[in-house]
Amino acid sequence: MRELTLKLLPTHHSKDQDPVTLTEYWPHNELDLVADMLYDNSTLSIEEIRTEVAKWPYQQKSRRY
Repeated sequence: MRELTLKLLPTHHSKDQDPVTLTEYWPHNELDLVADMLYDNSTLSIEEIRTEVAKWPYQQKSRRY
């Protein structure tokens, strides 16, 4: 990918802005990751896990087991 980038794009920084600008980030809340952390060890789809986790109270999502 680096080779392709160097071949196809100019190598100088844009004069319009800083080289890097943070435009957004995810997750906005670390508890948004709970469903993703459970997915690998579950037989449910990610949508099903997100639906289930959405029902949990804050205390259950933030609990350390």
